[in-house]
Amino acid sequence: MPRFVLIFYLLLLTMAGATQRNYEWGLGSSLAVGYVIKHSPKFAFDIIRPSYIISAEILLQTTGSQHWHHRNHHPIVSIAYQQVGYNHRSLGTAHSVLPSMYWPVFRMSGLRLSYQLGIGVGYFKKYFDNDPEKLNNAIGSRVNLIALNGLQIHSRNNQGLSGLAGIQLLHGSNGNVRRPNRGLNLPAVYFGLRYLPTTPDRVPVHHINSALTGSPYGLGIEFTHGWNQVDDAVRITHPVYGVGIYAFRYLTDANRVRLGFEMDHLHAEYMKREWTDRASPYRYMTYLEDEILIGNLSVGLCLGLNVHRGYAPFRFYNRLTLRYYIRQWHQYDLNGYFGLTLKSHLAEAEYLAIRFGATWH
Repeated sequence: MPRFVLIFYLLLLTMAGATQRNYEWGLGSSLAVGYVIKHSPKFAFDIIRPSYIISAEILLQTTGSQHWHHRNHHPIVSIAYQQVGYNHRSLGTAHSVLPSMYWPVFRMSGLRLSYQLGIGVGYFKKYFDNDPEKLNNAIGSRVNLIALNGLQIHSRNNQGLSGLAGIQLLHGSNGNVRRPNRGLNLPAVYFGLRYLPTTPDRVPVHHINSALTGSPYGLGIEFTHGWNQVDDAVRITHPVYGVGIYAFRYLTDANRVRLGFEMDHLHAEYMKREWTDRASPYRYMTYLEDEILIGNLSVGLCLGLNVHRGYAPFRFYNRLTLRYYIRQWHQYDLNGYFGLTLKSHLAEAEYLAIRFGATWH
């Protein structure tokens, strides 16, 4: 199953990339240093030495050829190779491919502050099954999803060369597809260099003609099929099914907010492990999601609440979703999509899933 998720993820990114045009190219590299956070008392290993991240990236500066470039103030798209050295005999090293985007937050003279969000795939040389000491109870598979959040500040000269520095949080997890999966969280500071010849002038939002027509409100329906394991010893993957409905409102034509209600159907073994006295296969939730639209691709950041606490191991949950909108049926104002989502409870993943659905606007 992890191989299927990897192929699905790469297919989604390939389809999204094929729809994007007219970028200015550049290069960048950086070195980050930090310490792994032991966010769970169940970790079997101790962190003594710092970890490092070496990154080399291809940069694509949006030039305004598409409407969302202006709405997001000409963000930079990045495709990076990262080598992560955890500096521990049981954690080893990891190699990842990380597509990400830098959104400008603040500009002043030659300085620029950006927010970075990346979602990629990593290959871990060390994991639970091939660790003789069985200390690596944070990672249970070779292939894992990688998520990165960070803030970066850089100064640029007239030749396009920039010095940069920032802070970031790198998270590795397989979405509970194979246990143990407590995940690795690595906060770090970093420094680097970048060469990017073109930086478009920022266009004030009130000077941009909206691509929206009609009402800013709409409705949608979404279906989920996911996988998780419930026990470190019994390595059996169980399915998760879900359905949800939601209403949304466009804040701009590159950003909208969803308010929804959803239901998960979980395997009986999962519920027996979590709440033996009130086990039930159903879970009811409500959520609020901010969805950033990037051409045919979108990134959703969600915060949700389990309405019925009796059979939910956590009250709140968070979710990161990558969607690709495949077509629009103008006759019915429908837009279909599919995507990949990782549902977590702060730093601990619950399940990885494929989502598909449609919006009506």
